[in-house]
Amino acid sequence: MDTRVTEMRTNRSPRLGSNPRGLASSRARDAFFGSVSRELRLSLDHKGRLLFLEGAWQSLLGWLPEQLHGWYWGELVHPGDHVRVGDMLDRVAAGQGAEHDVDLRIADPEGGYRLTYWSFVAGSGADSILGLGRDAADMRAQSHEEPSARLVRRNAQLAARLSELEDRYTAVERFAGTAAHQLAEPLIIAESSAILVADELGADLDPMLRGRLDAIGRGAARARRLMDALLADARTGGRQLALRPVDLTSVVDETLASLEPQIEERRASIVAGPMPNVQGEPRLLEVVLENLVSNALKYGPRTDGRVEISAEPRTDRWRVSVSSGGMPIPAEEAERIFEPFHRVPGERRVPGIGLGLTICARLMERLDGAIGVEPGAEGGNAFWIDLRRAA
Repeated sequence: MDTRVTEMRTNRSPRLGSNPRGLASSRARDAFFGSVSRELRLSLDHKGRLLFLEGAWQSLLGWLPEQLHGWYWGELVHPGDHVRVGDMLDRVAAGQGAEHDVDLRIADPEGGYRLTYWSFVAGSGADSILGLGRDAADMRAQSHEEPSARLVRRNAQLAARLSELEDRYTAVERFAGTAAHQLAEPLIIAESSAILVADELGADLDPMLRGRLDAIGRGAARARRLMDALLADARTGGRQLALRPVDLTSVVDETLASLEPQIEERRASIVAGPMPNVQGEPRLLEVVLENLVSNALKYGPRTDGRVEISAEPRTDRWRVSVSSGGMPIPAEEAERIFEPFHRVPGERRVPGIGLGLTICARLMERLDGAIGVEPGAEGGNAFWIDLRRAA
């Protein structure tokens, strides 16, 4: 067991003290109960980390409890359950009552998931939430409920959850549209004001100040294009986007022009190879490429770095890669960095909240494409997007 968990138990059982035989007996007893138990027991601290684990973690799922101690619950639960479980845990922690028959897909060490059912109640002290889980197969085997009745009950639960998710999705779409519209207005004012000031002063404007005004205008224009893309995406709802042939050469050119101040500041070298025609939407593609190139600049060498933009054919698609130096992303983080608000552990050099790549992943899904990251051929990282060939 985890050292801290063992210490807790030792403190609750003074008779064991530092007696080696007593400690060995305790461990043997824990191992026996863990092997025959069919229940999963846990507690979460106030930050959502696994504080205490006991029961059938090894026999049912293949985990030793000490392996999981200190993990955040989201690292163990299927990503598709994150929003629902997070909301539920918030309610329990806030004292709004216990939750029962909560179905969760729990990860195993091999990368698979096992369906379990849980009850959660508010804890006390360091234990913010207490949870008791059972394997779904065990529950079915022990249930005396008729199969047809279980099916009806389960269908009703799924229908209610689907309705709840549809309502939330609609609310998020409306919020995204409203937010994008409201944020676009001050960006338009900033962009147009920078242009007007530069034009009115004309030759009397100091070259350095003109450069700064240009940077303000380009930055505002870049942010406005992002807002426009999000607004267009929100307005389409779940409908399929009308994709059309797009010349990626022009998209890359626009991207590099908008990032010129950042490129000059880093004294970076940008190498862009020949670009193909793809099926897409220009504004959304520009948002994706701007984000990837901007990240390559920010997380690459502080000065004199090199960013390479290349394209290669992949059957019926094109893979466009943005490669740069910098600290390689660990393999275990390669998928998680596209999750909302997730940043690579230990990366604090560049401020941010971890939404840029999440937006890119969302847009690539809408573009019938894919996004990912892999180690660069010469170190660093290569972020890639896959797009359909132009019709």
